[in-house]
Amino acid sequence: MKNKSMNRIPSGLGFVSVLVFFSVMCFTALGALSFSSAMADKRLTDEIIENDIKYFEAYSDIQKQISQVDRDLNFLLKKGNFDKKSITETVRGAYENGGEIYIKLSSDIDDNRYILAELKVLIEQSEAPLYSVMRVKTIANTDIKTDEHIPVYQ
Repeated sequence: MKNKSMNRIPSGLGFVSVLVFFSVMCFTALGALSFSSAMADKRLTDEIIENDIKYFEAYSDIQKQISQVDRDLNFLLKKGNFDKKSITETVRGAYENGGEIYIKLSSDIDDNRYILAELKVLIEQSEAPLYSVMRVKTIANTDIKTDEHIPVYQ
């Protein structure tokens, strides 16, 4: 006759198995959520880096354009043609407004944004600096669409 104690299942084994099963499921779910969050952060970081690269390439282009303006103005000064008419005809982006000479330069960042630089030519100067940088700013090509469904207190 078989021993009755051999056929009996230990009483604590079922609870421990269920506890281990739920622990493994929780760790698996948390691991999947962590991985998903890390991948989303990586995509966002890659997008930010790409936008920064585009911005600084456009900013570098603006600096090259300003450098070209500087060379053009110095050339006109050395030639003795540093007057409003010569500047507006020679320098790219130059225009007269209210008796002053301004220069507008731009460089595209992407399809939605560009950098605008505005310079003011200092006509009365006979040596460097021949211009003053009025502003360098980023401008959006498209209108910003606001979400009217979000309650914002004013």
